[in-house]
Amino acid sequence: MAILELQRINELNDFETEWNQLLSHSLDNNPFLTYEWLTSWWKQYGKGRTLKLFTANSSDGATSLIAPIMYSTYKRFGIKLRKAEFVATPDSDYHTF
Repeated sequence: MAILELQRINELNDFETEWNQLLSHSLDNNPFLTYEWLTSWWKQYGKGRTLKLFTANSSDGATSLIAPIMYSTYKRFGIKLRKAEFVATPDSDYHTF
């Protein structure tokens, strides 16, 4: 198994078809997990966040997992905190793999 890390939204364009095919076979298939929703959200609200997209490929090269993660910075009691969370948090109703 190979893990690939992507850091730019345009790198994800190559995975659009695979993303939606994987999602169509998932028990958690819903509009908030589609390629279209998450990439649109990122283009509108991703500023100031760091994108980390992880894909896992089997030995035959087939993509078996796409994990859209972002790092956000929050201030709590004057202290800056970085948090890893699903892309589109808190605007999506579903966050899952």
